[in-house]
Amino acid sequence: KRLRIARELHSVGSITEAELGEHEAFHATCAFAAAGPPALAAIPGLPNWFAPAMAASLAPVQNQLNNMQGHFANVEARQLNSVASDPQDPLHGISNAAGMICPIFPNTLQELGGMTGVQMTQFLNHYALAAGGTNSVKLHRIKKFIGLRIA
Repeated sequence: KRLRIARELHSVGSITEAELGEHEAFHATCAFAAAGPPALAAIPGLPNWFAPAMAASLAPVQNQLNNMQGHFANVEARQLNSVASDPQDPLHGISNAAGMICPIFPNTLQELGGMTGVQMTQFLNHYALAAGGTNSVKLHRIKKFIGLRIA
């Protein structure tokens, strides 16, 4: 509605071309936020280059938001893991930098305690953590990484 009014004001000379452009850009930004780049392409009067340029300029922001969501999910998982005390208590998976949870992530404290040295090494490598040391050192490192309380 505002864009239509701005176009009418421009047609009678009440606003400049630059002011109309600001209204169109604002409208396009709102449409993009609501529906993404395809919606921008459907807005009449926008140059053909605008939708791809807007998508390209917003891609880093979207990537940062995705990274933050992954980080917050890991924080929440660690908080939930920090209260695990019974061998059957569930453990909540942690994502690595690529957003992947280790395929051998233990489901319970009991499974964590039953991991072999090879499994612990695979786990640590999945998260790009130091994988050297004895099995006791590796287990301690895993417990600390997933948020368990260390006694």
